[in-house]
Amino acid sequence: MAAAAILDRVCLPDILDEQMPMKILVPVDGSPGSLRAVKVAIEFVGGRQQASIVLLNVKSIPMLDLLERGSVMLAEWLKEEEGRLAQQALEAAITTCQAAGVSFTARIEKGTPAATIERIVREEKIDHIIMGRRGLGGIRGLVLGSVSTQVLQLAIDVPVTLVK
Repeated sequence: MAAAAILDRVCLPDILDEQMPMKILVPVDGSPGSLRAVKVAIEFVGGRQQASIVLLNVKSIPMLDLLERGSVMLAEWLKEEEGRLAQQALEAAITTCQAAGVSFTARIEKGTPAATIERIVREEKIDHIIMGRRGLGGIRGLVLGSVSTQVLQLAIDVPVTLVK
């Protein structure tokens, strides 16, 4: 389904008011779903002068715990690899935003994904979250639940749009 078709079905008059400043958070993990969410966010901001997108990649805590327990060389290599993977996850999203000519920033943060998304919503004064319904969660997602489900359960007082 095209992003425009999704927008036609969504009824958010305050958010779609072209005169209002708008900041949209798009969590990005490099999955096809997160890239589709970026494209929907671009449709939301359209040609608005006062709209921007915040692309967010979250480096998870379990990997950071492993770093603290490993050898110094292994820890350093893992940190570099984790940074490279985070940048790689953001690469397509950044390229897509640049090609569309929208205002955006990209952030790489440490923490658990849902809690970090909640923190960034507050820090950045986010108006809307647009995210993929399923990311690269794998077995962890089956056991703990998807990040999108966790975000929906948090007390975040902004609209959340999930993209298939």
